[in-house]
Amino acid sequence: MRLRLYFFLPFVFLSLGLPQESFSREKITVAVFDFEAKNLNQETADAATDLLRTELFNTGRFQVAERDQIRKILDEQNFQMSGLTDAEDAVEIGRLLNVRAIMVGTVNRLGNTYFINMRLISVRTGMVGLAESIKCTGGEDKLPDAISDLARKIAQKVGLEGSLVQLEEKNVFIDLGADDGLKKGDVLSVIRLGNVIKDLEERVIGTQDAVIGTIEITQVQERFSEATIKEQSDTLKIGDRVKPWDEAKNLRVTDKEKEKNPDVPIIF
Repeated sequence: MRLRLYFFLPFVFLSLGLPQESFSREKITVAVFDFEAKNLNQETADAATDLLRTELFNTGRFQVAERDQIRKILDEQNFQMSGLTDAEDAVEIGRLLNVRAIMVGTVNRLGNTYFINMRLISVRTGMVGLAESIKCTGGEDKLPDAISDLARKIAQKVGLEGSLVQLEEKNVFIDLGADDGLKKGDVLSVIRLGNVIKDLEERVIGTQDAVIGTIEITQVQERFSEATIKEQSDTLKIGDRVKPWDEAKNLRVTDKEKEKNPDVPIIF
């Protein structure tokens, strides 16, 4: 046990000695539209949505558009604040608000149980990037705790991205830890960045990325974690990216699969 402790000390010191920028996470700009009320009054749904905005901001991962700012744009475009379910319309509003993502959802009540459902839509692609729900029993008094849990779930899956920083046989170290919401048993995808795609004006607009393996977290420190390699289609390298498994599932197209099916779309 003592030898194992000494073995890890150099890596701990190295991790703590890295500049703060190495661990910084870019905040995602998001506009949260008032969730639609189902079998309850809209005021309760509005209050739940407003609390969700606050909790999302408090996770430190999001820059949240103010409700008044959203209201102003919606009024100018003759849209309602709640019940905006058409993805195309929602994306257009998102562009006017200059945000990367928009969030829509519903608050449902069945007896004394509440269900909050949300969808996060990419303004750039118009596609749903994440769908989450949470169940709340015990009436309205329990809603704040449930909404706080929902915000943490969203924060852990959206925008969470790190890198492989050290390799040791079947174990790897990544620059994400407890401060990023990771826990023992979490499964992450390892992503190899591909060719850079540029538009006609030579601006970078995306990359051809592919999932090349998965890892499972075995030990978690505040700012880094150790993991075992569960599977790999290519040799993992320092610098490969890691993301939550659910978030990277749309990238699961290997080079061999592309050769068999050249019509598989490229996901940026």
